[in-house]
Amino acid sequence: MEAIRGERAVVDIAEEHGLHPNQVALWRKKLLDGSVSLFEDKRLGPLKHKRTKETMNENLYREIGQLAVEIARGRVSRQSVRRSTTGERA
Repeated sequence: MEAIRGERAVVDIAEEHGLHPNQVALWRKKLLDGSVSLFEDKRLGPLKHKRTKETMNENLYREIGQLAVEIARGRVSRQSVRRSTTGERA
């Protein structure tokens, strides 16, 4: 952590732990470069996450369109709108 924060010289840290300074520097660089990936959900992966989000958006737009048509035709009751917002199906 001291190497990442820059509190101590890499050489001093390496000497204290019996490591080569290049090894400490390499670990520091890898951690700093890859720190964003530590917080990604590996189970979904970026592509699957994107697909899931796109599918959800498509479903929401489809449902909004159906409600808009029903409203335009005057066939929307309070119950169907309530059902739609709670996720129930007709």
